[in-house]
Amino acid sequence: MAGYETLQCNYQLVNGALYFTLAGRDFNNHRFIYFNLDTVLIKADSIYQLDDYNTKQNSGRYNSDVMYYIKGPAYRGEFNVKYFDSLKQIISGTFWFDAVDTATNKVIQVRDGRFDVHYTR
Repeated sequence: MAGYETLQCNYQLVNGALYFTLAGRDFNNHRFIYFNLDTVLIKADSIYQLDDYNTKQNSGRYNSDVMYYIKGPAYRGEFNVKYFDSLKQIISGTFWFDAVDTATNKVIQVRDGRFDVHYTR
């Protein structure tokens, strides 16, 4: 996630279920991007569909002065894990999504996103 100064990534076992989060913050341009994958066993070469942010499923959001949410079924995306190393705790891949500001119905399209980060357990 080029251009984001602060990245935080977690993959944790909570109450018997696996949860993944990836967040990036760009303080200079006031941007924030966030993904969560709920109760999922992450594997390399896997695509996870991003859906409605208000559910406990795989989702994301983007903030740049206003909050844009992935809200299915009209707005969706994909989180594509290309590489996953559980011993070195490294994950990398790509993403894209469409999101909406629910107050104004303005839509943004995020394309060609990439991540390559260490995660904590």
